[in-house]
Amino acid sequence: MKALLAGAALLASSSLMAAPISYFACDFEDGFPEGTAVYDRDGQTLNFAMVNAGFDETDSWRLLGQWSELYTNHYAASASKHKTTPGVTASAADDWMVLPAVWIRSDEATLSWKGQSINDAGSVGSSYKVYVSDTGNAPEDFTGDPVAEVNEESVNYWSKRSTTLRGFAGKRVYIAFVNCSYQKEILAIDDIDVSGEPGLAEVSVTPEGYALGENGVAVSVTVTATSDQPVTRVAFTCVSGGNTLTLQRDDVKISNGQSMTFTFPEKIKCEWGETVSYTLSSVINGVDFDPISKEAVVLAFLPHKRVVAEEATGMWCQYCPGGIVAIDQAKEAHPDQFIPIAVHVGASSGDKLAMDDYGLTFPGAPTAWVDRIDMVDYPVVSVKIGGKETYTAQAGGLLTHVDARLAQVPYVDVTVGSSVSGSTVSVNGDCRYAINYSKANHAMVYVLTQDGMWQDGYFQYNGYSGYEATIGGFEKLPKVITSDFQFDHVARAIADGSKLPSTIEATRSYAHSGTLTIPAGSSASDKLNVVALLIDKATGEVLNAATSPLGESGIEDVAAEEVKIVVNSEAISAEGAQLMALYGMDGRLVRTGTTFIPVSGLKGIFVLSVDGKTSRKIRL
Repeated sequence: MKALLAGAALLASSSLMAAPISYFACDFEDGFPEGTAVYDRDGQTLNFAMVNAGFDETDSWRLLGQWSELYTNHYAASASKHKTTPGVTASAADDWMVLPAVWIRSDEATLSWKGQSINDAGSVGSSYKVYVSDTGNAPEDFTGDPVAEVNEESVNYWSKRSTTLRGFAGKRVYIAFVNCSYQKEILAIDDIDVSGEPGLAEVSVTPEGYALGENGVAVSVTVTATSDQPVTRVAFTCVSGGNTLTLQRDDVKISNGQSMTFTFPEKIKCEWGETVSYTLSSVINGVDFDPISKEAVVLAFLPHKRVVAEEATGMWCQYCPGGIVAIDQAKEAHPDQFIPIAVHVGASSGDKLAMDDYGLTFPGAPTAWVDRIDMVDYPVVSVKIGGKETYTAQAGGLLTHVDARLAQVPYVDVTVGSSVSGSTVSVNGDCRYAINYSKANHAMVYVLTQDGMWQDGYFQYNGYSGYEATIGGFEKLPKVITSDFQFDHVARAIADGSKLPSTIEATRSYAHSGTLTIPAGSSASDKLNVVALLIDKATGEVLNAATSPLGESGIEDVAAEEVKIVVNSEAISAEGAQLMALYGMDGRLVRTGTTFIPVSGLKGIFVLSVDGKTSRKIRL
C-alpha cells in the first residue's frame, strides 16, 4: 500500500501550539442539527401570545426567524409564557434542547453561543442553564452541575456567552440548553460553537465537490499531527454504497506539524456524471476519530464555469445606477467568469434602448436573474465600512449570488464565435460535456450585447445624487445624467439557437449554431459581443455560457495537449498517440486513426480527440 508524504516537518519544536479548531458549529439556518433532541418536561400549554409568535401550544423548542430586507436569521427558540386557569398556578418552564454528540479533543475546549430574551414588554429576561453529559442525551443523563447558568438574558438584543468544557477531553459529550424561565416570553439561542485544540491529529479527505477520473474515484486521506505525540498507526475504512475500501499502516511516524497523505489502493466504482457519496472512518494511534462524509460528482474533465446575470434596468429608473455599480463590482471580481447583460425595460417611459420583448419577467428594476434560476431583488446593499455608509454588491447583493453560482460544479464547457454579413450575425460554437446524459433537454439562446452606448437623447435618472454614502461615484453625479456617461452590456438582440441531442456522451463536443440580427442604430463596427447561453429547458437554468466579441471565431483548444499534433491539408498526425478520432461539430464521428488520419478533401471545423484525453478544435 502506498503512502505519499504530503509535507515535511513544518516545525520541529516540541512546543508547537496548534491553532484552535471548531469541533461543532450551528447557526440553525439549515434547521436543527441532525441528532438534536428536544424534551418538554413541564407539560404546560403555551399562551396565545406565544402561538401568535410562531409556536405550537405544546412546543418545547422550535426554530424561529428574524427577517429584514437584507437578511434572514434563524435561531432556536423556547417559550415560557404559559396558559393560566383559575385556581391553577403556572410553573417554570423545563424545556430541553440537547445537541448531537460532540467529540472534545482537548482539555482546553470552549462552548460559546449567543443568547437573547425576546420580550415585547421589555421586562426581565429569560433564565436558563447549560448542562453536559458524557453518558447519554436524555434529561436524566445530565446528573452533574450546570457548566453555565444565566439568570437574566439580555432583552431584545444578542449577548455573546461562553464557558469552559475542561474535564471532558477525549470524550463525546451531549450539550443541553434548558429553559427554566417563569412567564418570560421567548428565549433565543444562536451561533453555538464548540472549539479547542485539535488534539492528536487532523484528518482531511478528498475528493469533495467533484472528482476527475474514469472507471472509478481514488480516495485520499491526509493526516496532520497536531500534538507532541507522533502518529505511528493509522487505519481507514471508506464506505460508499456497496463498496468498502480499507487501508492500514503500522509503520508510519508523523511528527507534530507534519502531514502524510494515504491513497486507497482500490477505487470507488462509478461512471461519469454519477454523484459518489462516501464516509471515511479513521483510527489513529488506536483512537476513533469522528466519521467524515463527503460527496463528489465524477467528471471527465473540469469545465470552465461562467455565470450570467440578466439585469432589468432603465434610463427612467432612478435607482438603477445601483444595478450598474453591482455589475461593475461583479465584473471586477470575476472578469473571466461573469457575463452581465443589461436588459433595458420601459419603452413607454422613454428608454430608447428598451427590449420589452426580451422574454424574461422581472419583478421590477433594478433586479437581476442569475443563471435564470436565482432572482436578486437588491443588486447592491448598504453597509458601514470604517463608519461610512457604502453600497456594495456583496453582503447579499448581486456578487453574493454570483459567488454562490460559481461555487457550483459545472458539467459542460461552452464556446462561441460569430461571423457577420451585413446585419446578419451567424453564431457557432460547441458544447463539450464532462458527464453523460441519457435524457438531456438542452438548447441554446444567443444574445447580442453592446458596450459604450451613448447619443443625444439618452439620459439616466440618478436617485443617489447628493447621497452621503458611497455608491460607485453616482453620489457625485446629477439627478439626471445627460452627458459624460455610457451604457455597457446592453442587450440589443436575442434569438433561440440549436437544440442539443438528448443523449450526451462525456468528452464529446456538440456543435451549436444560430443567427442574430444587428438592430437599427447599431452596426458591426460598434462594440458588439455575442453571448451564448446553454439552457436546461426542463428547469430554465443556464448550465453554462460563453461570450466573444462580434466576428471572433471562438476556435480554441479546450484541453491541454499531451502529445504533439501536426495538422496540414493532407493529414493529421500525432506522435505517440494510440487512438485519434475526428468528429464533426454535430458530434458525428468522421474518421479514426492511431498516429495518422488522412483529411484530404475535408473542409470546415472539426474536433480531434486523442486517446480520449485531449480534445482540440481544428479548422481544415
